[in-house]
Amino acid sequence: MKKSFFLSFIFIFILNGCFSVKKINETVNPFAKFSTKEEIEAPNKAPSWIKEKKLDKHIVSIGATKSIEGNRKDNIDFLIKKALISAKNNQLKKVYSRTIFLYRNYLEKINNQRVFNKDIKGMAEHIALKAITKAKVKKHWISPNQELFILLAVKSDTVANYIQEGSKKLFKKDEKLYQEFLSNLAKEEIVKFLEK
Repeated sequence: MKKSFFLSFIFIFILNGCFSVKKINETVNPFAKFSTKEEIEAPNKAPSWIKEKKLDKHIVSIGATKSIEGNRKDNIDFLIKKALISAKNNQLKKVYSRTIFLYRNYLEKINNQRVFNKDIKGMAEHIALKAITKAKVKKHWISPNQELFILLAVKSDTVANYIQEGSKKLFKKDEKLYQEFLSNLAKEEIVKFLEK
């Protein structure tokens, strides 16, 4: 019994070092350390949608995987899923950062300190996660080097609706502030900002 207890203790100790929760959260959580810059570089002969990263009335992101040439069918499926995950992660970061910027910019203009950063970040996460459920793959391209590129897009109008709904919850204690947000930031302005 003592041996099995001792061995299980050592086993847990070793695994604890290998699988730290902090390490997992840093790599999986797109909100942990976000930047608006996408890490994907377009090849020279790439279509314009990869270089410009724009689609009318949509917020877009690009996902990519390296060399799919010579891979088995099940491995190609895995690489397609990997590109999709990359695009979704980039999409989450983009919607999250733009939502935070939009709320903070508005609150600075009216000089209101009644809404906390934690609340803004929580609402931005909620909006980004709702938006990603509506995202769709619009285009894909395989480069001459056999790299797969995916264009993931969500309608700007949909995200603007989520932001307006979120502002009602975010400013729930201050009905006047919510009304000012809706009147000062019309839906068209929100959509223009999101599509930048």
